[in-house]
Amino acid sequence: MRKILTFVLALCGLSAPALADDLAYGHVRLLNGWQMPDGSQQAALLFELRDGWKTYWRAPGPNGIPPSFDWLGSRNLERVSISWPAPKMVGPEGAQALGYSGQVVIPIRFYRQQAGPVAVSLYLQFGVCSDICIPASLDLQGTLEPAQSEGRSVIEAALRAVPQIGEGGRLAAYGCAIRPASKGYDVATRLELRQPDSEALVVIEYDNPGSWVEAAAQSADGATINAQGRIRFVGGGGMIERDRLRVTVLTSSGAFEMRGCPAG
Repeated sequence: MRKILTFVLALCGLSAPALADDLAYGHVRLLNGWQMPDGSQQAALLFELRDGWKTYWRAPGPNGIPPSFDWLGSRNLERVSISWPAPKMVGPEGAQALGYSGQVVIPIRFYRQQAGPVAVSLYLQFGVCSDICIPASLDLQGTLEPAQSEGRSVIEAALRAVPQIGEGGRLAAYGCAIRPASKGYDVATRLELRQPDSEALVVIEYDNPGSWVEAAAQSADGATINAQGRIRFVGGGGMIERDRLRVTVLTSSGAFEMRGCPAG
C-alpha cells in the first residue's frame, strides 16, 4: 500500500506539509518554485534526510536503487524535465553508491498544457539507506501556482550543481568503442583529461527507457581514464545509437556531461 502524504500550495505560499515523523529517513516535499519566462514552472523536490540516511542519484550503480517518477493523474501538465545535481559516493565501504545526504534539492521543470496552476500528482519510488538500504514510496500531491515563488535560492543553488553539458576545455581526447554482446552491447570509453585527477569517476548511461547500463570496470593511467559499461535491453533486442549515450564525469573540481560518443 502506498504511503500517502499530501502537500497543498496555497495562495499565501506552501502550507505546512503533512507530518512525516513516522518516516525514519526524514521528509520529502514539493517546492512551488517560480514561473519561467516561457510559461513553465521551475519547481523542485526537497528531501530533508535525517543524520545517517542517504538516497540515490538517477544512476547510482549496482548498490543503489534508482528513483522512479510516475506523474499519472497530474493535470495541466504536458511534460517534466528533471535536473540532477552532481552526486557523491555514499554508503559504507564495499556497498557504496552514487547519491546524496542531508538536504537534497532535485530541480524539476514543469511544462504546462495551458496557462494556470499545475495540479501535480506524483508517485515516487526511491531508495534510502542507513545501516540497511530499503525501497520507499510516496504519493505527493500539490498545486503549482504561477503567481507564487518559493524556494528560489535553494533551487538555483541546486541548478548550479548540475553537471554542465560539454567538457569545458577539461578533455584532451574522448571516444568510445561499441561491440555487440549478448542481450545488448559492450561500450568502452576513453577519456584523456587535461589534468590528472585520482578522484575522477565516469558513469555511462543510455537514453532508452527499455534499456539499462551495467557498469563493468574503470581504470586510470595518469590523466587517461578507461571505463566500460554493458548496455542491456529488455527482452534482449535493440539497436545502439551513439548520440543517445550519456557519459558523466565526476571530478574533484566539478562534474561535466558528454552527450553522444564518437568512435575512437
